[in-house]
Amino acid sequence: MIIDLIKQNFNIIEHIKVLDIDENYDLLAQKLLQDHVYQPEDRYLIEDTDTHYYLPNCDYSLTWFNIIKTFLDKDVPVWTIITVSNCINLKQQLYNIVPAELHSYMPTIIDIEIALSAFNEPLFDTQIKINNTFDFADSVNTIEKHAISMMGKPRIHRNMLYHQLMDKKLLDKVAVSYNNVS
Repeated sequence: MIIDLIKQNFNIIEHIKVLDIDENYDLLAQKLLQDHVYQPEDRYLIEDTDTHYYLPNCDYSLTWFNIIKTFLDKDVPVWTIITVSNCINLKQQLYNIVPAELHSYMPTIIDIEIALSAFNEPLFDTQIKINNTFDFADSVNTIEKHAISMMGKPRIHRNMLYHQLMDKKLLDKVAVSYNNVS
C-alpha cells in the first residue's frame, strides 16, 4: 500500500530494490537517467529492507554510501530519491554522507515500520502471537545447534564469516544458510 501511494503521487522513474543492486552499483548507475531535466514530481524509489554493513567507527552504512556516491557521480540530484527503508537512523546517516551544500535538497525517507503502522498494515504476512507461558526449559534438551547464521547473498563480510566457521570446524555446531542454501 505504501509503495502504491508513492507511485500515485510521484513520477517514479525507477523502482530500485537494494537487494537487487547488492554490491552491483554499475547496475544502479545504469538505472539512473543522465542529462535528464528532473521535474519536481520525478523520483527514484529505493526500497531498502536489507541489513547493512558498517565499517569500524563509521556512522553510515557502506550500502548507503555507495548509493549516494553513485547518484553524485552520475550527477543525479539526491532530492530525487524517495526511500522506504527499515534502516535505523537513516536520516542522520545521509546527513553524514551527502555534502553539506546539498543538505537543503536531501532525499525523502519513509521509515517502513512507522509507515506500516500508520496504514494499519501488519508488519509481517502473519502475525505471530507470543505465549508468555511457554516454558523454554522443556525445549533446552532439543537444541541441536549452538547458533544460527542466515547469510543470504554472498558479500565480503559474509564470505569471511562462513570461511571462519568452516576453518574453525564449527559448521556442525552452527546452523548456516549461505547464499540461500542450508
